[in-house]
Amino acid sequence: MSYVAITANALALLSRKGADATVTRRTGEVYNPITQTATATSSTGVTPAVALPPGKSAEYEVGSLVGRTVLEFWLSSAGALGEVQPGDEITWPGGPWKVFWVQTYNPDGAGTIVTKAYAES
Repeated sequence: MSYVAITANALALLSRKGADATVTRRTGEVYNPITQTATATSSTGVTPAVALPPGKSAEYEVGSLVGRTVLEFWLSSAGALGEVQPGDEITWPGGPWKVFWVQTYNPDGAGTIVTKAYAES
């Protein structure tokens, strides 16, 4: 079974109902021996996304949400940096949001349909 149509449908829904999210992944540091400073390097991608407040069921996936400012993101794989990973940063109103939990939906191993991620500011 091919999931190409489902992936296209997920992208269309996220594009229509969501907004573009900028995903930044820190890729390392460059050290300048003359100035003796390290500069972080990063890669950035833009992808359609929807962000929601997490429901009570989120505690079964990520643990207690008490005292935390958390959003549940649904992201398309189109335009991102590959699959979103813990440690990535999402630029979205109300933060930058740092991803700490990710689940990708890739049932046939041929490509991610959609990614669910929890991030906190």
